[in-house]
Amino acid sequence: MSAFAAASVVWMVFSRLEYLRRQTLFGVKLEDQLRNKVEQLLSERSEIERFLLGGGGGGINNNNLNKKVIQLAYDIENAIECHAAAVAAAAASDLSKKKNSKIWYCCSKGRTSTSTPLPLNDHDLLIITKKIDELKNIKAEAAADELHDRSSSSSSSIFPRWEGRHRLREKKHEEFVLLVGNIGEDGKLILLDWPGVAITGEAGVGKTTQAHKAYVNPIIQDYFRYRAWVCVTHDDDDHDQKVKGSISARGILESILDSFGHHKKELIMKMETMELIETLYTFMRENRCLIVLDDVCSTDVWESIQFAFPKAPSFSRIIITTRSLDVAHHFKGRIHQMSPTGTVSKFRKNWHFFKRFTRLQDEDFLDDPEIKDRLADALSQYNGFPLAIRVVANYFRGKRIGNIDWDNVLHNLDQRPSGIFAIGYDELPLHLKPCFLYLGLFPPDQLISVEKLYLMWRAEGLIIKDHVSTGTTISSSSSHSEKLMVTAKKYLSNLADRYLILNVDFGAMNSCQLHNLIRDLCMSQGKEDGFFEIIDFENASPLTTTSHRVAIYLNDHYVYDGENLISSYIPEAKLIRSLLFFGNKNKFESAHWPLELAHDLKDFEWTRVLDFDGVDFRVNKLILKSIDKLIYLRYLGFRGCYLEELMLSCSNFLYLETLDLRVNTYCKMTIPNVLWKLSNLLHLYFPTEFRSGDPQNNKLRLAGLTRLETLENFHAGICETDGLEQLEHLQIFTGTADGNTMDFKNIIDIIINARKKKHLSHSSLILKKFDCYSKERQTLLVKVLSCNAIQYLHLEGHLKSELKRGRIAQRFTEMVFHGSEFREDPMPILGTLPNLRTLILCNDAFVGNKIDCPESSFKKLRNLTLTSLPDLRYWVLAKSSMPHLSVLTIEQCDKLNDLPGELMEISLDELKIVSMPEDFENYVRHKTWKMSMKLSIY
Repeated sequence: MSAFAAASVVWMVFSRLEYLRRQTLFGVKLEDQLRNKVEQLLSERSEIERFLLGGGGGGINNNNLNKKVIQLAYDIENAIECHAAAVAAAAASDLSKKKNSKIWYCCSKGRTSTSTPLPLNDHDLLIITKKIDELKNIKAEAAADELHDRSSSSSSSIFPRWEGRHRLREKKHEEFVLLVGNIGEDGKLILLDWPGVAITGEAGVGKTTQAHKAYVNPIIQDYFRYRAWVCVTHDDDDHDQKVKGSISARGILESILDSFGHHKKELIMKMETMELIETLYTFMRENRCLIVLDDVCSTDVWESIQFAFPKAPSFSRIIITTRSLDVAHHFKGRIHQMSPTGTVSKFRKNWHFFKRFTRLQDEDFLDDPEIKDRLADALSQYNGFPLAIRVVANYFRGKRIGNIDWDNVLHNLDQRPSGIFAIGYDELPLHLKPCFLYLGLFPPDQLISVEKLYLMWRAEGLIIKDHVSTGTTISSSSSHSEKLMVTAKKYLSNLADRYLILNVDFGAMNSCQLHNLIRDLCMSQGKEDGFFEIIDFENASPLTTTSHRVAIYLNDHYVYDGENLISSYIPEAKLIRSLLFFGNKNKFESAHWPLELAHDLKDFEWTRVLDFDGVDFRVNKLILKSIDKLIYLRYLGFRGCYLEELMLSCSNFLYLETLDLRVNTYCKMTIPNVLWKLSNLLHLYFPTEFRSGDPQNNKLRLAGLTRLETLENFHAGICETDGLEQLEHLQIFTGTADGNTMDFKNIIDIIINARKKKHLSHSSLILKKFDCYSKERQTLLVKVLSCNAIQYLHLEGHLKSELKRGRIAQRFTEMVFHGSEFREDPMPILGTLPNLRTLILCNDAFVGNKIDCPESSFKKLRNLTLTSLPDLRYWVLAKSSMPHLSVLTIEQCDKLNDLPGELMEISLDELKIVSMPEDFENYVRHKTWKMSMKLSIY
């Protein structure tokens, strides 16, 4: 366990204490005497950090001492929070109220005395602070001189200034390999005789990147009308050839056929495996198809599906990527091996790339030319490892040559490839180290929800609002939580800039991912620092360290010896701050629950984050028994799970900030009427389908949730709206109202009032059975359409009145009109909306026979769906209209004769034709579309 780990924890906990010192919990401030103790402790923060990072060799080398520092820091945080709850309990009017209150129960937790619980006294905290003083004095005298020198020089290495730097973009490589063919004199693709190509090489060499460049190349897209990319994931912990975690053969075949878009998904799901093989084989023989199977780790995977792919001669081709030469030879296609001297390597001239990326020149090494030679020689071994080159180049960027510890750097470069990533990790500031390690809790190859990651970081106290970049604009009226969210985004961007995470979505950054080699670093460093460990019940074994976070992977097969219980797998349950369970949300029917985990979670009393991802609780409900004992929870999630009823005891979670109830869509959850008691709740996510569990069939009460910032899937027919219009900090709201005029009015008022508070950043509104026959309903319609606070609007019902120019708000990004029965063409009005990206007209939304999209309309529209418009015959589209249209869906518009010729000039990515007359389908098939477009006919 490193001193950096201890220093990171101290930094994190002290920042949390600073927040607790300034805030109130349960409406009660800390007692003045105790607050003074905390302030005194906080004043020694810098001294403690210097001590931890001082001493020869980068800090304290005593692992036991570092463990004590970490645990003491957490103990102080726990004691302060327990004390805050105790103070609130003491403020109750009498003892009977205290005994009946949850706060009284909260502060009595964990006390060794059986007497009446009292607030934590100053003596308790004084003992802990004295222990910190003892630790400081152990090496204080011996390291005093070095501490001063190290503290003055470490600031640049601990908190380097990364803000304001811009990543250099690489020039496109002149040489590009199409892999499956060559370019003829006419510029078109000429296929090679091989049925496909296997790209093989070590991890990080760029196999997937090379396959992807071929996959998206315009020449490839023009030739192959149907393309499919399937990631055959696997556990990469030992770099062996196990197939644990691989997608099944059936799953691969289903994914390919579904990606082609030619067959209806429900028909694909009903096919037997042999029928899938025959269907895919026939389709690939008759069409031009390209399939990429990424990360095939075993010959068993290939042998189970190989008969679905035709051999040459054929117009279809296959690309696979694999680390195994054995798999490549079994493929029986052309082998394209990538290695440090491979012909495909992007970075043959590593030294040139290194200089260009870091902006260093040969002249910078004039004082020590030997360093240049040694560095260039060390970099040469990473030829063909683009990720490693980027990480090491990023380390040097912005540094002066004379300030670099060359012995350490060159030593790490020789530890190929793990050493290079260790350089990137060591350079992280203290506040980013735990955030980075937290990513290692998630299963390999999994896309990690950025929203979920932010909320977990916050629950653990890993986000410090003072780290917002000076270049970041934040309103002075922004709440503490908003500032934390801005900071969290900055943290993630910082990790991306250092190439320690892969951004799947660089725009909105909705998800991120770890490269397998980076995850290996997370795993080893996390275990070394006691930050986290993984329990995988494919090969379960007890934890070997006293980690503070545990992720449990629930696989399809488990071994149970009849004796092991969860306490034996996690012997120090009281130390656990985050406990994450990962199931298989796509295979509930084959789910099993380890008998080792058959007992409840009562021992995890100090846990802050408890998350269940894709877990089927129909198999075992005992795990949720005594969950009410976890009264310090800040994050509780059941996303993708099958949980039919929320526990009544969830009202005990007084510290809870996030409650995610977005269970599996096939599960309708019953929710007890106790959510209003969670007064500290900030983020509430309802399921898509749920019901009230109130014994009197009352609506769910939410009036006590005054701090809410996120409220998703709210349903006015199931939840009360009383009090919600006064929410001061609501930032994100998605809600539904169904048929009731008062519910319509209340839910609209919630959005309008939240907008007035100037915090609301996104809102979504679904109004069902919204027939506007009465004047009251028509007034509400005008109110909705003119509301600038709504981005997504779904209106279901007869609207009677037509859309009026100038009376529709300009902020709509998505609009759905269902059964509106417009008699006048709505397209000229809707086409003026400057931010509209998705438009759906369905189920008699328009009852005329012609729609006309005039010039310069729909400037940002990307998705257009026309469904069940039985009277539509003609569609006129101006040349300058819909310039960015990406996906067009036409469904059950039986009288529509043809499509506008102007669509041929738009770079459509996909055209979906669903349940249309056969003549129309044939017409579409024979049109000369751009070959890069995906045509799907159902």
